[in-house]
Amino acid sequence: MGKVKKAKQKKDLYRAIIAVETEDECNRFLWDLLTPSELDSLSNRWQIALSLDSEEAKKTGERKTYKQIAAEIGTNPVTVGRVSEFLRGTRGKQGYRDILNKVKEQLES
Repeated sequence: MGKVKKAKQKKDLYRAIIAVETEDECNRFLWDLLTPSELDSLSNRWQIALSLDSEEAKKTGERKTYKQIAAEIGTNPVTVGRVSEFLRGTRGKQGYRDILNKVKEQLES
């Protein structure tokens, strides 16, 4: 499959995700779109991001190790390290950071 076709497919998916309006819609869409394992993987990565960005950890300065986070979430330390790299901006496009900030704003308002 060509790069142009792949790019269009991704754009179509992004538009579908943007169209989701409620938590229930999101649940139903992701349930139909992903396998249970894929959904678990996405959920685990988001929980890792939340844990690494925890306000409590920032205030106390007591950050958990990757191994501790991995054990709590049920994943492996390599995945925790990868998410950490994305959060720190050494990899990726700042997607985790942007959405974490949006979620924080929503909770504060």
